[in-house]
Amino acid sequence: MPPILPSLAQKGRDTSIGTLHGMPPERLTTSAACTLAEVEGAPRITELALRVRAQIRSLEEMAFNDAATKAAALCPVSNAVRSNVEVSIETALEP
Repeated sequence: MPPILPSLAQKGRDTSIGTLHGMPPERLTTSAACTLAEVEGAPRITELALRVRAQIRSLEEMAFNDAATKAAALCPVSNAVRSNVEVSIETALEP
């Protein structure tokens, strides 16, 4: 997968997580992994797994998960591939 796609997905999600609750994160790390499989004789990206870790002062885990879920729904890259690729997100709020 071209590295630009996971980067765009992460950048959009990073921005959304910070702005949805009006609290910029002190630290935010994201990663993306794609699964490439043969489908009908051709290579296809079948899964996009996103991982988000954040340190945001005064934010509860439930509110962070809610913000990440909303950010995933707004992400233009996730929305572009969602009907063809399984997109998952794993989140963790760090102390």
